Amino acid sequence: RSWTKKWLTFDKAYYDDIPSGNAQLLQLSTDKVLWIDAEFKKYAQQYAKDQNKFFEDYVKAHVKLSECGSKFRPSQGFYL
Repeated sequence: RSWTKKWLTFDKAYYDDIPSGNAQLLQLSTDKVLWIDAEFKKYAQQYAKDQNKFFEDYVKAHVKLSECGSKFRPSQGFYL
């Protein structure tokens, strides 16, 4: 199961599909809260309406996370 119907497409579909209640899609409580919590809901609604705004904010967040790097360094190291 995936979060969206078109899981290989990067777009705003997540914000359209989560509130649909489609039982075929993966919906965790952390996804559903975006439509319950007033502070999160305003962004979820905005991104559902405006894909360009979603992309614009996504780029800013992605760059910020990439530039900050990871602070997770377990003492036992990483194993695959």
